[in-house]
Amino acid sequence: MKQDEAEALGNWLRCETCEPTVEDLSRRLQTGVVRTLSGNGAEAFADGEKISVAAIKVDVKDTTAAGDCFVAR
Repeated sequence: MKQDEAEALGNWLRCETCEPTVEDLSRRLQTGVVRTLSGNGAEAFADGEKISVAAIKVDVKDTTAAGDCFVAR
């Protein structure tokens, strides 16, 4: 999910005491969560472990379905 989706999900969960971090959302949803951070990479939280991955510099040609391709693996 993207940052704005994380914020919307946090609001939907009425998560007033938490920030829409992958850790908070993962605990509330009781499942792993992956959040993309645009040019800053991505982060994931599952089974008590957080993983952060830096973005790779690329020459962007077309972003159509880029998010779907990212999470499909």
